[in-house]
Amino acid sequence: MELDLHGMTVDEALAFFVRRYNEEVRTGRRAPLHVIHGYSSTGDAGRTIKRELHRLLHRHRDRLTYICGEKIDGNPGYTIVEPRGTLPTALDRLQQDIRQFCETGKTKEKIVRKFLRKNDEPTILTALDALVKDKLLRVETKGGIRVYCRE
Repeated sequence: MELDLHGMTVDEALAFFVRRYNEEVRTGRRAPLHVIHGYSSTGDAGRTIKRELHRLLHRHRDRLTYICGEKIDGNPGYTIVEPRGTLPTALDRLQQDIRQFCETGKTKEKIVRKFLRKNDEPTILTALDALVKDKLLRVETKGGIRVYCRE
């Protein structure tokens, strides 16, 4: 399967890649993915699709193998990815980050402020509710203030 990430922002491209990658794994199709990302001549503050995709792939080497086009035929504009297991979604990563942030108790307002740059408030609140429901965070009252703490 070919995935073309041209014309997307870095964040859109990564979310699209993870979604399509996970769809392939969940349906049992584990054929290599030909990911076209461009050769990274421009980027947003040093962030390029290629660079961020390779960081993501490198972090999850236990779930996939990959080889850059440069090593195959000298073309830096694509990467071949062979899936072995699902990747964490943006919501999974947000939940993990919230859990780490709540090592010591944090109010809902502090949690929202911390993660609002990269996420919208409804997504943050959905992640927070899921963490409480799954008993990964607990709600306590300290001095009359509700705080979220890691379990």
